[in-house]
Amino acid sequence: MLERKRRKDRAEVTFVLPAGTPPGPVSVVGDFNHWQPGAHVLVPREDGMRAVTVALPRKATHAFRIPRGRRLLVQRRARRRR
Repeated sequence: MLERKRRKDRAEVTFVLPAGTPPGPVSVVGDFNHWQPGAHVLVPREDGMRAVTVALPRKATHAFRIPRGRRLLVQRRARRRR
Protein backbone atom coordinates (compact mmCIF):
# COMPACT_ATOMS: atom_id res chain seq x y z
CA MET A 1 0.00 0.00 0.00
CA LEU A 2 1.14 3.55 -0.66
CA GLU A 3 0.31 6.56 1.47
CA ARG A 4 0.97 9.96 -0.10
CA LYS A 5 1.26 13.44 1.36
CA ARG A 6 1.78 16.49 -0.80
CA ARG A 7 4.12 19.14 0.50
CA LYS A 8 4.95 22.49 -1.07
CA ASP A 9 8.22 21.34 -2.63
CA ARG A 10 7.98 17.54 -2.56
CA ALA A 11 5.78 14.48 -2.17
CA GLU A 12 6.19 12.17 0.80
CA VAL A 13 5.40 8.58 -0.11
CA THR A 14 5.06 5.96 2.61
CA PHE A 15 5.48 2.35 1.50
CA VAL A 16 3.47 0.04 3.80
CA LEU A 17 3.35 -3.75 4.20
CA PRO A 18 0.43 -5.42 6.00
CA ALA A 19 0.78 -6.79 9.53
CA GLY A 20 0.70 -10.42 8.32
CA THR A 21 3.84 -10.10 6.19
CA PRO A 22 6.44 -12.74 7.21
CA PRO A 23 9.24 -11.43 9.45
CA GLY A 24 12.67 -10.52 8.12
CA PRO A 25 14.36 -7.45 6.68
CA VAL A 26 12.51 -5.69 3.86
CA SER A 27 13.46 -2.50 2.04
CA VAL A 28 12.07 -0.53 -0.86
CA VAL A 29 14.39 -0.06 -3.82
CA GLY A 30 13.83 2.22 -6.78
CA ASP A 31 15.26 4.72 -9.18
CA PHE A 32 15.11 7.29 -6.34
CA ASN A 33 17.77 5.39 -4.32
CA HIS A 34 19.72 3.88 -7.23
CA TRP A 35 18.15 0.44 -6.59
CA GLN A 36 20.24 0.09 -3.41
CA PRO A 37 18.85 -2.58 -1.01
CA GLY A 38 18.91 -1.42 2.59
CA ALA A 39 18.74 2.28 1.71
CA HIS A 40 15.07 2.53 2.80
CA VAL A 41 14.28 -0.26 5.28
CA LEU A 42 10.66 -0.77 6.34
CA VAL A 43 10.32 -0.57 10.13
CA PRO A 44 7.50 -1.80 12.40
CA ARG A 45 4.67 0.61 13.27
CA GLU A 46 2.41 0.48 16.31
CA ASP A 47 -0.40 -1.00 14.18
CA GLY A 48 1.74 -4.05 13.30
CA MET A 49 2.41 -2.93 9.73
CA ARG A 50 5.88 -2.07 8.47
CA ALA A 51 6.59 1.17 6.63
CA VAL A 52 9.16 3.66 5.38
CA THR A 53 8.61 7.21 4.11
CA VAL A 54 10.58 8.61 1.19
CA ALA A 55 10.60 12.27 0.07
CA LEU A 56 10.40 12.56 -3.72
CA PRO A 57 10.14 15.43 -6.21
CA ARG A 58 6.56 16.41 -7.03
CA LYS A 59 5.09 15.70 -10.45
CA ALA A 60 7.52 12.88 -11.21
CA THR A 61 7.14 9.19 -12.01
CA HIS A 62 9.30 6.62 -10.22
CA ALA A 63 9.83 2.89 -10.58
CA PHE A 64 10.20 0.80 -7.42
CA ARG A 65 10.18 -2.71 -5.99
CA ILE A 66 9.88 -4.12 -2.50
CA PRO A 67 12.06 -7.25 -2.45
CA ARG A 68 12.34 -9.69 0.43
CA GLY A 69 15.38 -11.82 -0.25
CA ARG A 70 14.98 -13.07 -3.82
CA ARG A 71 11.21 -12.70 -3.77
CA LEU A 72 9.43 -9.52 -4.84
CA LEU A 73 6.59 -8.45 -2.56
CA VAL A 74 5.62 -5.49 -4.78
CA GLN A 75 6.74 -4.25 -8.21
CA ARG A 76 5.15 -1.05 -9.51
CA ARG A 77 5.53 2.28 -11.12
CA ALA A 78 4.16 5.13 -9.08
CA ARG A 79 3.28 8.48 -10.56
CA ARG A 80 3.17 11.44 -8.24
CA ARG A 81 -0.15 13.21 -8.04
CA ARG A 82 -0.22 16.80 -9.16
